[in-house]
Amino acid sequence: MDKGNITICLCASRSIIDKESIV
Repeated sequence: MDKGNITICLCASRSIIDKESIV
């Protein structure tokens, strides 16, 4: 479950970075 949480965190942070890059 820890790995799953880490993956979710990475995906969330990655999406945030993508949004910032787009902006």
